[in-house]
Amino acid sequence: MELQLESELNASAFPEVGRPTAAYRRGDGEFVALSGAFGSPSWYARSAGWCRPFLHRLCLYDGNLKNRIAICDEPEFPVNDVAFHPSRPILAIATGSYDGGYMFEGDLWLWNWESGETANLLKESREVARCRFDAEGKLSVLLRPRNEEEFGTFDDEVVWQQFVGIVIDDFRDRGARERRFGEPDPRLKDLPLVKPGDFGFVQSPKRHEEQRDEALFLLESTGKFEQRAIARDFAWIDDERIGCVHDHCLVEVWNTRDARRERIERGEGCGVQIFGGPDSPLINVLTRGFEAGRSYQRSTIFELTPSDLREIRGFDRAVAMSRDRSGNFLCRGARISADAKQNPKFDVVLNAAFEELFAGDLGHYDPFNHYIRIDDTGELLFLRSSPPDSVKHKKLCTVSASGDIDERCAWDTDGEHRMCSTARAGPDGSLFASFEIHHPEPGKGKFQIVKREFRSGRTIWVVSVSDLVGAMALVGDSSLVFALNDGTLGVIDTERGQIAHQHRVIIDGVATVPLSLAAKGSTIAVGTLDGRILLYQLR
Repeated sequence: MELQLESELNASAFPEVGRPTAAYRRGDGEFVALSGAFGSPSWYARSAGWCRPFLHRLCLYDGNLKNRIAICDEPEFPVNDVAFHPSRPILAIATGSYDGGYMFEGDLWLWNWESGETANLLKESREVARCRFDAEGKLSVLLRPRNEEEFGTFDDEVVWQQFVGIVIDDFRDRGARERRFGEPDPRLKDLPLVKPGDFGFVQSPKRHEEQRDEALFLLESTGKFEQRAIARDFAWIDDERIGCVHDHCLVEVWNTRDARRERIERGEGCGVQIFGGPDSPLINVLTRGFEAGRSYQRSTIFELTPSDLREIRGFDRAVAMSRDRSGNFLCRGARISADAKQNPKFDVVLNAAFEELFAGDLGHYDPFNHYIRIDDTGELLFLRSSPPDSVKHKKLCTVSASGDIDERCAWDTDGEHRMCSTARAGPDGSLFASFEIHHPEPGKGKFQIVKREFRSGRTIWVVSVSDLVGAMALVGDSSLVFALNDGTLGVIDTERGQIAHQHRVIIDGVATVPLSLAAKGSTIAVGTLDGRILLYQLR
């Protein structure tokens, strides 16, 4: 078995950039560096982990944006500034951000775009706000304080205008990745506050929004750019057409025969789930906002009719949906304890006509532990902890139209705490499931795909994989296609429980991450982190 790339439906220019955040042109105009970011595959009702190798990216082009020269995928944090070395093929990359609670984190990278070599120049994690080379090749750097109170004030407006500075001429790698929580970098100890002008930064930094708009204008001026976003879900509408939901639309429909987009529907929010079939497809649209002093995320179900989108039902929260073979839907969403006391009817069962059959509380739901979508079986399936208001000792359960719960089998077995699960119904009463086995130390969790008997829960085989599974698709009864967050696309022989094929997804020389899958016969549609829609054949 082998997966072979057949085509890219939505091929366009600059997909490798992701979401453009800034553009940096060298003084002589010969090179342009574009920074970009990739969103998280998670959304409010589903935790799908992070694509660690692909959080932020810097792409280098010639001055006319006609040729891509090189790509750097090292940054873990947003790119704040870029500086070109005056005489060598080297870029300094200032990265970092506020952690949302106390610390300013980041890295300072040096990248040789000809050799591909990189060096992390700081021994500790610090947000680097600005960088510039002088004529002799020394690097001046502005850093934010280590934390909010390093210089004795909690005033946000003051803290965000505070900087310390350093000039670096030793460009050896300092291994910040391994020493992030170790001893401070001695070069940064007891640095005083400085004014940016003292280090040659005569202009105030541009706002992130202004930098983004300039990058978008530059790309759009080429006439070849269309901004894409994470392809979150697919559904085949018929043998030739496929529906796709991503962060820049509610839904779009592509004809796979001639690689043509037939329609795109835009509006408030973005599509996060799509359900296909012989009738009109259904879309779960997520909207975000701020109301009464609180942020919110809400789901609305739409039907994609031949002429428009028809609203079916709205929710006061984000919900994850699954559908049984009869067209009934189970809608579950995250809740907080205060809301649960006021409104215990968080979980809803709808029939095929979208009439409410049941509304109640099936137990605690959080997107890390309880998200599961198992479609097109004879029952509505969900995960429930024991006790129901906890997160551990989960069981796979069914819920009837009247709200009756039947526990089928243990999900957390052998004392394991399984998280971020995906599942697909298999042949002859089997079930394919994937998950991360939680470990208290970050980075030490294990990732598995298992085949189990649905009724008894007996494990038939276990396959260990290198990262979290974002999606699975069954091709016939004998092949299970899987996508991993590290960029791997693979196939498991379901009879033997062995990986028959796997490879890292690289398109036009650029690595990406497959996140969503949908199979029709031997054709597999693959949606990626950078918004590509790829068609593969399983041969």
